Amino acid sequence: FSELSEWPGYRLGSGGRAQDIQDARQQMDAYVADGNERPTTLELHVEQTSEETFSLGSLIARHVGQALGIEVTINPLPVEELVGRLLDPRQTLPWVAGPDSGWLDLDDWLYPYFHSAGVQNSFALRNEDLDALIVAQRAQFNPDDRRNLGLDIQRQLLQINAGINLVSERVVALSQPYVRAFPLDITDGYQDRFARCWVDVEDPSYRKR
Repeated sequence: FSELSEWPGYRLGSGGRAQDIQDARQQMDAYVADGNERPTTLELHVEQTSEETFSLGSLIARHVGQALGIEVTINPLPVEELVGRLLDPRQTLPWVAGPDSGWLDLDDWLYPYFHSAGVQNSFALRNEDLDALIVAQRAQFNPDDRRNLGLDIQRQLLQINAGINLVSERVVALSQPYVRAFPLDITDGYQDRFARCWVDVEDPSYRKR
């Protein structure tokens, strides 16, 4: 986590955001200095329910407009159409936003989502170097080497920017003070977190029956 918090887009606090915006503006200036035309408009395809429920696309559009002065056009699409177009190699959707409540497990989701031959690779990502790392990680049985390969893969994905968390949720939960480490997310794939939950019988709020 400490390494991730130093990457653009993942820096912490208002100071981190200010640095992100400064870096983005400098990169845009460098892009124009290389002879490219500064974009004035962009189209963002967004999952329809996410836009209707909490204005996901509109929030992103507002932030991009404030930071870079680019007008973002929102194109809400039903999830079936959005996913279908993402997985269709004949389609081109350069910028897409939608919710994600899942996780990326190195031994489960990494290959299908980010390998060139992955059946769920909706990023249109084709990278031979990344493919080689993913294949090597799957075949590595030394725990330390396997972990290091996984970290290298994640670093490369961050550099490629195949996907980025543009909007993070803030979770507020209520619980009894004596219940420790109760997991906030217990959907499919997260039930193992209950193993770390315990009852502190020494807590003053705990009353024995």
